[in-house]
Amino acid sequence: NKEVEESINAVRCAVKEIREKSTWQKTILEDEKNAKGSCWKFHSEIINTIKRVNENLVEREEEVQLLVLSMLAEEHILFLGPPGTAKSELGRRLSQLCGGLFFQRLLTRFTTPE
Repeated sequence: NKEVEESINAVRCAVKEIREKSTWQKTILEDEKNAKGSCWKFHSEIINTIKRVNENLVEREEEVQLLVLSMLAEEHILFLGPPGTAKSELGRRLSQLCGGLFFQRLLTRFTTPE
């Protein structure tokens, strides 16, 4: 969590520096949006997915964004936390949206590899 906060702060500082130097131009963003193979054409679908997964959940915005990011990156994600914090529900909702299969594994100190 500390590493994530440090990374976010580094990005914020870089953005602030770019804005102060006025090197950022709107045309660069427009060029990227219109470039062949740009992921910007999926922006609204990604935002809608985040909204649908996050619907009726309290204070889970960051987890939902990370979940959708892991799906897009085709990487695994592991949520750790106390019972009742919507960890399984997040996976269930995303699998329903994508038409995928959902499974969960309860890990304890007595869990052994099968």
